[in-house]
Amino acid sequence: MQVKMTENVGIASIETVAGFFCGIGVDIEASLADGKFTVTDLARFLDDAMKIPGLIKALPNLDDEFLDLIPEENKEIVAFIKEKLNLPDADVTEVIEAIVSVVLSTSTVIKEVKTLVAAIKDLKHPEV
Repeated sequence: MQVKMTENVGIASIETVAGFFCGIGVDIEASLADGKFTVTDLARFLDDAMKIPGLIKALPNLDDEFLDLIPEENKEIVAFIKEKLNLPDADVTEVIEAIVSVVLSTSTVIKEVKTLVAAIKDLKHPEV
């Protein structure tokens, strides 16, 4: 889908994916707080696992949303992440940069996986 720069796409998918990775980050940090990861720590990740279908649904829209960001949406994303992680203003820039990097990397990985799946399909079913 080609997106016109003047079309307002929104930020719902960015927030979905950023929220997922914020949750994973918080859960990993809490799980490793005692210096080790045990089977009992897995329970922390059940809520994250339940969000995977929404994450998968949001991934195809990431590039369009990032291409269409306007300053007000940037502010909304910052506010969303600050609230999600309960961060003070001074600490948010580094976290925002890390989350944006993770979200964009995820988008790139998804594109590469699609290419891999297509290549495998072509090899297994050349007649299609």
